Amino acid sequence: MIKEKNIRLNKKGLSEIITTALFILMAVVAVGLIWFAVHNLINKVYFSPSSFQNCLDIQMEKIVSIKNACYNTNTSDVEITILRQPSQINIESLNFIINLNNGDVIKYNCGSGCSNCRLLSESQEKTYYAYLNNIPDSVKVAVSNCILDEKKLGDC
Repeated sequence: MIKEKNIRLNKKGLSEIITTALFILMAVVAVGLIWFAVHNLINKVYFSPSSFQNCLDIQMEKIVSIKNACYNTNTSDVEITILRQPSQINIESLNFIINLNNGDVIKYNCGSGCSNCRLLSESQEKTYYAYLNNIPDSVKVAVSNCILDEKKLGDC
């Protein structure tokens, strides 16, 4: 009879150890899942290394530059001549950021989502026009929120 009691006590003790180990394992997995979710969220929103790297690549290759930028007082148009270099980097849209003399900023997008504007091809030079009521100061061109070039506007 003494042997039976020892066996039951051993099984009960083993069951408690297994339960404790499972709880610890579940806690570790939960912490890992939470860390993974938060880590990915932070990287995507704030520190996206891939977009940062892409921006550096785009800036280093100078795939798009402003050749000329001026304000035509007769038509109230900003004329922005862009030059695109040959590159392996795909451009889906160009963003024009126009700073006005009064401190306001106007943004235009050319590419996907804009039927009135066509992107320039590789090794192509193209002039874009933007009608403004206010006098502009400077213009920036960006690809994927990565500013590539900036010019002060003169008179055309």
